[in-house]
Amino acid sequence: MLPEIVIACCLLIVTVLAIQTIPYRMTENNPCQWKSSNDFDKVFFVPRHSTDTNSTIRAINLHNPVLDAEFCFAMTPYANHVLVERSNFLTTIVIPKNCHINSLEVITTALKQIEFEQNNYIRKLVVRTSDLRVISPTIRKLANLAEARFQFCKLEYLDLSLFCSLTNIQKLDLFRNNITTVRGIASDAVCQSALQVIKLNENKVRVLRLDLFAPFKKLVWLDLTSNMLESLQGSLANPALETLILSHNQLTVVDMCKWSKPNKMLELHVSFNNLTAVPLCLEALGEVTYVDLRFNYIRQVEVQALNALPKLECINLTYNNITSIPLDESLYSPVLKVLQVHDNPLGNITIPVGTFNRLKVVLESQRLEFV
Repeated sequence: MLPEIVIACCLLIVTVLAIQTIPYRMTENNPCQWKSSNDFDKVFFVPRHSTDTNSTIRAINLHNPVLDAEFCFAMTPYANHVLVERSNFLTTIVIPKNCHINSLEVITTALKQIEFEQNNYIRKLVVRTSDLRVISPTIRKLANLAEARFQFCKLEYLDLSLFCSLTNIQKLDLFRNNITTVRGIASDAVCQSALQVIKLNENKVRVLRLDLFAPFKKLVWLDLTSNMLESLQGSLANPALETLILSHNQLTVVDMCKWSKPNKMLELHVSFNNLTAVPLCLEALGEVTYVDLRFNYIRQVEVQALNALPKLECINLTYNNITSIPLDESLYSPVLKVLQVHDNPLGNITIPVGTFNRLKVVLESQRLEFV
């Protein structure tokens, strides 16, 4: 390795494509070189960025099975963001109390366990593509955690109570795990969490108690896309909710009669399910403006149910089993602007001129042509 390349690496002035070194400890004279008693432990070490306040260290091909306080203390003098990736020997991480990094990303490893001591520095945690099956209860010790992502892992269940005491967390992303069960605390429990976004998409949940989300009063976005949902139980009671996504599941009925109205709800997505009728008690959605019911088996447009939504502007009923629609515009809410019903078995319907003036009806993949 040319001396000038090593020097540039150490000063974090340029990005070095790959420097093969031996871990574990950076030396005072050359922080880019690592030392270890085990000559078989090797790493490709790549510093990224050049500012002292927002620098990132990227460790590739670590042979160490465990990363602990020694690794963390070696990193913190040189970067506040640490990325560990493509390390197939890594199975365990232990983050100590005085690990002064703002974010930790662990990508494509054999990680099975990650534990935390009380830590006030870490704000972002990402674990992607690993063998992790359980989120450790010690995640509660990350007092300032704002974002947690466990993606493409092997998590088998979600315990929402782990995030109840985290006053700064805003986003929890659990995309594509093996989650079959969601646990939590009582719906009337006091929860200090600032959690706004929960993504549980592409998991294996079949039955879900909606009241488990009730303690998270600031929840704005709940994504349950592409699970195996057959049944929703309990009451949804999240006053700040704006978007609920239930698409690509196996729901045959959605009963909202026990749900509590959110203060402001903008969108409901229940497309690609097995519904035969519009969800019961749609008025529980309050100020919803858009309802997506595409690709179900709904047989009729239930105008009365739609009119219970005072701010509904658009409903998408395409790709259902609807055979007719009411042709009296006065039956529809004056607020409703768009009714999408194309790709239904409507047959050759003749619509007299002037039937719909205010309401835009979308039929056969195009805007309705009047005769």
